[in-house]
Amino acid sequence: VRRLKQDFEGTIGIIGSAKLVQSLMPTDLIDEYHLQVYPLVLGQGKRLFDDHDKKIGLRLVHSQVYSSGVILLMYHPNST
Repeated sequence: VRRLKQDFEGTIGIIGSAKLVQSLMPTDLIDEYHLQVYPLVLGQGKRLFDDHDKKIGLRLVHSQVYSSGVILLMYHPNST
């Protein structure tokens, strides 16, 4: 993934793979998080932000609420 990011000019996106995102979080390869929150109660679900050895600080850069109730949140990782 690191080599792909260096060689590819453009945006690389991950859609719907919490395990892949979790594996990339500690490597500092993610530049931006786009999270969509849906107004639906399931009772259980997959955790995107699981317990990690390294805590990841995020800074909110954009948010938008749609008429459907969906909330879009865009975050950048804090610089270390």
